[in-house]
Amino acid sequence: MSDLLETPIFSVPDGYQVPKWPSLYNPFRPSEGYYMYHRDDILRFTLLWSLVLFTGVYGAAGLWGYLVFARRTKLAILIPVLFLATAGIMAALSGIVFGYVLGVVYNAGAFRMSTWTPFL
Repeated sequence: MSDLLETPIFSVPDGYQVPKWPSLYNPFRPSEGYYMYHRDDILRFTLLWSLVLFTGVYGAAGLWGYLVFARRTKLAILIPVLFLATAGIMAALSGIVFGYVLGVVYNAGAFRMSTWTPFL
């Protein structure tokens, strides 16, 4: 059972190399696409995109919170720090779980996954 979760059940193209991150491309031009075949590659891409997106959103909210409370208290500087720490924890947890599930599903279905998918 463990073997099924780790190795793809289809043939990986000769000379396959893991795409560099972020490797985004225009989805309307599939000839320029980058694809991932291994679960660990999918997990890594999903985790990195989760970290980037969560940090951006939580960082903006933390900055807004700091700007609102900066004149009222000296502890306002902790707001963005706590928001960014929360973003890191939430991104790591969701990126690992979602990336693992995506990797297993794509390998079980013998699909190749575009580097565009974790970004969505």
